[in-house]
Amino acid sequence: MASIRVVVNEYGWYLATGAAIAYITWKALTQDKKDSVGLRKKQEDMIRDRRFQRFNTTNRFLGSASDANTDSKAASRRRRFPYASVAPSSSSSTQPAPASDAKEFLRRLKEKVPYCPAFIPDIFASAVAISRAQGRPVFTYLHAPTGDSTEEFVEKVLGTEEVAEYLTQNFVCWAGCLRDYRGSEGWDLAKQIGFGSSGESAIAVLGALEGRGRDNYAVRLVAARSATFQSPGQMLQWAIAQQEKWANLKNERQKNLTSAQVIREQNTEYEQALAEDEAQLRQENLMAVEKAREAKRKEDEQLRKMEEKRLIEERFKALPAEPAQGPGVANVRLLFPDGKTRKSRRFRIEAPTSELFEFVRAHEVFDRTGNFIGPENLRVVTRFPRRTIKCSSEEKLSSAGVSGDCVLCVEEEFKSESSP
Repeated sequence: MASIRVVVNEYGWYLATGAAIAYITWKALTQDKKDSVGLRKKQEDMIRDRRFQRFNTTNRFLGSASDANTDSKAASRRRRFPYASVAPSSSSSTQPAPASDAKEFLRRLKEKVPYCPAFIPDIFASAVAISRAQGRPVFTYLHAPTGDSTEEFVEKVLGTEEVAEYLTQNFVCWAGCLRDYRGSEGWDLAKQIGFGSSGESAIAVLGALEGRGRDNYAVRLVAARSATFQSPGQMLQWAIAQQEKWANLKNERQKNLTSAQVIREQNTEYEQALAEDEAQLRQENLMAVEKAREAKRKEDEQLRKMEEKRLIEERFKALPAEPAQGPGVANVRLLFPDGKTRKSRRFRIEAPTSELFEFVRAHEVFDRTGNFIGPENLRVVTRFPRRTIKCSSEEKLSSAGVSGDCVLCVEEEFKSESSP
């Protein structure tokens, strides 16, 4: 005891620390293992849920119906024994996928009857896809293993040669089992067509009606009832009637689509015509506005020309009298910018240069292209030597270079835009 006490006193702290570290490590490893198992189980459940949702995605257009009120004893018996040779299982991991469920059921059905319709051994979505491609309705048989009339219907009606041959030739056939567990396509489809709580087998005819787009369609229920026929003849009469009903539904749908297409085309044509009319109206309004502007411009131009002509006439009348030929008088010849017009007049050489400009401004002056040149844009220059004569009431013609008979040029003066 003394040695143990000595060891505890000396190394107790180290022993306690090591024990604590070992416990924490063990706890962490155990928790990680539990978390990994839970995560794997959750992933498996998610994968299984996505697989079981394919049926509801394919039949999204089927309306939900209220469950029929049937014998509670038969429903309880069906829940207790969902399949003839398979015991119910509470483990979700052992539930078969819809495709394998259908294949297993068809295998057992073919073993039971000599003749059997050519059921599609796949999920219901595959049957709908084939129905769309072939334009035939889908005959659906929902098998209730515990139903009172199931065995008789399968052996004496569904398993007969004439019924099997007619259904195979005129329908796309699909079969499911009424097994009350998650993911059973037969059970889900039965609930949607109103046989969710029925203890008897059911038959139904469904079809895919095309929509506006290539991938737009709706799965519609044509008819559904319990599989209680006593003879193949009754079954064939019902199948023929539903085939005719399906044909009428298809024709009506096609007429509606055609009418809708015609209405859309008419609306499109109307909108195009309306847009063209509006564009033409806008163009006409623009043309009318432009025409009005052009008319106003021409009117203003005409008024301006009339006003300039009036001013020119007034300036011509206001000119002083032309002096007679004699000493101190120069005969001036003027060449205008258009290159054609020439004017001559006698001026006293002691007269101011403004008198020369008054004579020039008393005429209509045009350039070589026929455009009018305003009086404020004219200048007068001598030819040899070239010299610009300024308009002044003080400067005399003699000092500006006009001392005798001469020829002067009238030019257009281009004022700089930058000049004030």
